[in-house]
Amino acid sequence: MKILLIFSFLAVILFSCGSNTKGTETTVNDPINSHEENSEVSSPNEDQSLSAAPTYAVEPFEKGENDWGYRIMNGEALFINQPHIPAAQGNSGFSSREKAITAGNFMIYKLNAGIVPPTVSIEELDSLGVLD
Repeated sequence: MKILLIFSFLAVILFSCGSNTKGTETTVNDPINSHEENSEVSSPNEDQSLSAAPTYAVEPFEKGENDWGYRIMNGEALFINQPHIPAAQGNSGFSSREKAITAGNFMIYKLNAGIVPPTVSIEELDSLGVLD
């Protein structure tokens, strides 16, 4: 008797969970084919897609003679101000404008790779050739 009751209960559950699509209508948002059905939908133009991504630029600055730092700008906004060599002890900057730019470009590379905040090690700076 218990087996018959359990079997009946399972049959009811399976029957109620079954997919019955007869007489129902399902709307699927298909972004690939939606332009065929709705002419008002348009894809974003290049200007919109480019403005959504941050645009970074390096601006080197001289703190003193042979003492350089860099700023990373996000458009017109200051994003990072780095007056000294990151990960190094002390407050000394880079010995040349080119070395500051190289380190700043490496930070931009990391930002574009999704590493926020971008960090750098002494080993990485040494491999870039920006340490004296």
